[in-house]
Amino acid sequence: MIPLNECKDGYLYIVNARNAYLGIFNKETNGFIISRYKFGDNYLFTEYHYEASKDFGTCTPLEEVEKCPFVIQKGLEYKKQSEVLDYLNSKLTELEERVGKYKQAWYEEVRRRRNEIKG
Repeated sequence: MIPLNECKDGYLYIVNARNAYLGIFNKETNGFIISRYKFGDNYLFTEYHYEASKDFGTCTPLEEVEKCPFVIQKGLEYKKQSEVLDYLNSKLTELEERVGKYKQAWYEEVRRRRNEIKG
């Protein structure tokens, strides 16, 4: 897990979040811009760093990937949103194997915790 103060503005990270596995860190919001799918729609959404908000911190950065090719601001220009979505979606395909290792580790941790509870 990468602490909030070590996250770099405008960088792509592999993350563990409610709705995504990749996110671009935005220092202005202390959140990660993600590609979210809901009810058949694909749009940009912000998941906040777990240290940024006790109640709404739903994103844990796991690995820095690269500097994002876009200037990220809180209110992304509408015309650039599709470009950012395309970038995030293509990177998820490109990094599928690396992301998969984190997903597998997370599933194993969930199984371990369930077994502890069942005791």
